[in-house]
Amino acid sequence: MRNSALCRRIVATILLAALAGCAMQQKAPFADLAEIKGLADIRGSASTPVEAINPSGGGAPPMAVAPPPVRGAPRPPAIRTAQTAPANGAPQIELVRYIGIDALDWTNAPAAHSLADLYTRIIVASDLPEGTTGSNAGMPRRDYVAEKRSWAAILSTRTDTVTTVANITLRDPGLTIAIPLFSITHASGRQLGNTWDTLFTASSVESPLFRLSANTGLTLHVSAKVSSDVKSQGAALAVSALTTAVKIAAPTSTLLTTLSKPATDNTAAAIDSAISSLLSESISEDIEMGRLAAGWSPASALEITGCAPFVHATGTADTHLCGSEGDLKGVVDQPVGTWRLFFACPRLSVFDSKDICDDTPTGLDESLWQAGATKLAAERALIARTVSDAQILSFNLSSETTVQAYVLAQPWFTSFVALSTRKPADYASFCASGLVALEANGLNTLDAALVIRAMIERLPQMAALHPDFATGDAGSGCRAMIGDGVPMS
Repeated sequence: MRNSALCRRIVATILLAALAGCAMQQKAPFADLAEIKGLADIRGSASTPVEAINPSGGGAPPMAVAPPPVRGAPRPPAIRTAQTAPANGAPQIELVRYIGIDALDWTNAPAAHSLADLYTRIIVASDLPEGTTGSNAGMPRRDYVAEKRSWAAILSTRTDTVTTVANITLRDPGLTIAIPLFSITHASGRQLGNTWDTLFTASSVESPLFRLSANTGLTLHVSAKVSSDVKSQGAALAVSALTTAVKIAAPTSTLLTTLSKPATDNTAAAIDSAISSLLSESISEDIEMGRLAAGWSPASALEITGCAPFVHATGTADTHLCGSEGDLKGVVDQPVGTWRLFFACPRLSVFDSKDICDDTPTGLDESLWQAGATKLAAERALIARTVSDAQILSFNLSSETTVQAYVLAQPWFTSFVALSTRKPADYASFCASGLVALEANGLNTLDAALVIRAMIERLPQMAALHPDFATGDAGSGCRAMIGDGVPMS
């Protein structure tokens, strides 16, 4: 019994070492007897004991498993890392390795000027363009030659994948945006050879404009998924490798007879499953950070850093954001990129590109709010005078609905134009209902008033009523609602 258990343990150790040796791209498996005898130090997965590859359920107890090292997550230098002790001298461990977030000049304290009722959009941009461009010439690049797996390594199918996604959630208004920052895959196998796929987001401006409120908040959730999946190439290859290993390590062993007919198929299936389980790894990391829009300034941004295992680079890459020791497969993690997430400078109207920023040190046009914000009111009045009614009515509220189409379908519009006689209260109710509905649909106060004016000026259903709205007593309540800054012709 003791000899049987010893044999089973030798077989299990050799099998793990052989497949791990291929996957790690070290020397060809089973190179010499001394190497075979030294494989007892190889450790398997903590969740799968070595005895799991014995289909009969017996065998030696599982080998001891050393936990993986925990290192700091990638961070900009200003962020405290695992190498820097906090003020109280206590050691610190960062729980994430491949991603990091930092808030740059963005506090949760309200700024001096309110951004409520202005529009912005979310922009994500890499600090440096990706690819072969003049601005990043000479930088380290992905080294496909170094990553290429040898003929021995591709006897098993292996797929390494790293994917990082930025999920952005806004509160008031409700908006969710998902931006894949990068995805790196290297697959190899007897039928595949070596195959690489790379996705990198240099910038994203897909966010729609949205209206800010006093309570707008942003939450950034960065998620990294790292997986390494190894599949042995069927029973024949697994048994062949095991047979060769046992012949070298223990020529007189009879253990292989228990893996031969008539139980070969079942045993090989068990080995195949155990190998895949033992040599497959999956890691998920998530970081979340929130900020209030009220604390925004033109310099505000959330900075995201990303690192990747498996990846090789030409030259010398700046790895200070990543762990400095070997990670999966013994390769030092490589920095993939740094991105900044920020608000575009808020603008006054969706119908005009005028914003509130300038080239002063603060980045804001402070004069807009001086002297009772008279310049801000003047800028809005200028937009009202220059933007055309046709442009307003043809603006897309969605991919399939223009402002005009939306208005014509609203009960507050159809019921008003259907009246045979109208009192001043009906005019006021029409404008009030329209302003409320348009603002509820995402327009700010200025733009909702511009839509009401464009309806009155341009829609055929309103032509006979235009004098009442423009100068008549019946329309005085409506004119007061849309304001003097939005004059009618």
